[in-house]
Amino acid sequence: MPKSVLFNEQVPRLYYSIDEVCQRFALSPSLLRFYESELGVPLHTKRTRNGKRLFTESNMELIETLVRLTRKEGKRIFSA
Repeated sequence: MPKSVLFNEQVPRLYYSIDEVCQRFALSPSLLRFYESELGVPLHTKRTRNGKRLFTESNMELIETLVRLTRKEGKRIFSA
C-alpha cells in the first residue's frame, strides 16, 4: 500500500483538546466548564502539564448525551 494512502486515513486519537470538543458540539469552553462544575463530575479524563483538559471518546459520548438532553430534548439538568 502506498504511503500516501496510509497517511490520509483517519487514525483514532486517544485525547482531544477542549477546543476540539467545543467545536464538535458547538459549545463554548465556559459552558463545558459550567457543566463540569454543576454536575460535580469532571467531563475530562486528564490534564496536560499546562493544565489544559484532555477528553477521550468516552468523555465525548457523555458530553454528546448532555447536549442531546438539553438542546434536542429540552430537558433541564440543573434547577435554579
